[in-house]
Amino acid sequence: MGQSIFQNLDAHHRLENWYEKFLERANVTTERRYVDTSHGKSHVLLAGDKSNPPLECLHRSLTNSVHLLSEMRLLTEHFYIIAPDLPGQSVRGLKSICLLTTILSSWLFEVLNHLHLNEFNLLGVSWGGFVALQTTAATSQRIQHSDFHSPTH
Repeated sequence: MGQSIFQNLDAHHRLENWYEKFLERANVTTERRYVDTSHGKSHVLLAGDKSNPPLECLHRSLTNSVHLLSEMRLLTEHFYIIAPDLPGQSVRGLKSICLLTTILSSWLFEVLNHLHLNEFNLLGVSWGGFVALQTTAATSQRIQHSDFHSPTH
């Protein structure tokens, strides 16, 4: 486990409050889940009709699932959005995990397995694009379509 991205507990609490404010302003109905993984409980936001094709959305560094969901809310009309909070990047995410690509992609598949998603579409932005790219490289059999926006590392 690495260090927290927060300087202190007060900073963490302030960002927790902002997370809730952003979620209210996102103007989309969501379901929150905590998924057990071998690295700990991982927070996931779900939005849209479960009968729509699943779209796994991975956010930028130092943001969170609600930021990305608020930007992608119109996609909930066509997709079932799965937006996990990436480890080490979000107030709701795991504190940190090893950044080796095989560990990040295995973490993501643990989340998807818990949600019983065998096939899905994958969208990643910036750091999330890097994680999506590495996940696709690790195994693409389950990924129907993928889109990487500025995949940086």
